[in-house]
Amino acid sequence: MNAIETIILLIDDDLIANFYNQKVILKIQPTAKVISFEGAKMALDYLNKLNDGDDGKHPSPDIILLDINMPEMDGRF
Repeated sequence: MNAIETIILLIDDDLIANFYNQKVILKIQPTAKVISFEGAKMALDYLNKLNDGDDGKHPSPDIILLDINMPEMDGRF
C-alpha cells in the first residue's frame, strides 16, 4: 500500500530558514515532499504550471508556508 505523500511548498528568501524548516517538516512527516523557493516569483511560476496539465513534474501543494516579508514581492501587495 502506498502512503499518500504530503506536498509542502516553502517560500522564503532566507536559505537557512528554508533548510531548517525542511528538516523540521521531514522530522515530523518523513514521507512529505518539500519543495522550496527563494522568491515569490519563482513560486508563482511553479503554481502557474499546475494549470498546464498533470505531468507529475509540478504536484499541487497541500500546504504553502510563505514568508510575507521578501525583497522582490511580498505578501502585502
